[in-house]
Amino acid sequence: GVINRMAQNSLECKKWTLALVVGVLSLKIEAIFNSYGLCVFGGVIGMLLSFRRLLSHARKIIQGAIPMADRKQT
Repeated sequence: GVINRMAQNSLECKKWTLALVVGVLSLKIEAIFNSYGLCVFGGVIGMLLSFRRLLSHARKIIQGAIPMADRKQT
């Protein structure tokens, strides 16, 4: 009777608590991975932009638009 019903209610309460905890933790982990991915993406974009600026500067030097101080005359 009463004992079995209390045990069943306790089991149901534990099931729902476990389901809610797993759900909240999965959202937290997903948010952490999303921010990690965003940081990696930002780093890659930053590297690409700095590389593009370096190539643009090198192209200007090769074309003669920017004089090099130590360029040898041949």
